Amino acid sequence: MKLKDYRTKVAQLSRAKFGALIGVTGITVWRYETGRQIPRPETILAICKATKNQVTAETLLAPAKGRAQA
Repeated sequence: MKLKDYRTKVAQLSRAKFGALIGVTGITVWRYETGRQIPRPETILAICKATKNQVTAETLLAPAKGRAQA
């Protein structure tokens, strides 16, 4: 599941509130959701834990794979 889908549909949290759960800002959550920034390893673990593994590391890293191939 994509981070934005989990945040909006499952958890029903704003970017700022989800960011507070994982230790980043709402702007940073937006960057993760849009693929503009890749989370650090410790943040990936925090996201997986906060989403009960509904968002996986593979999903979070998928935008980076797409950019590398382009």
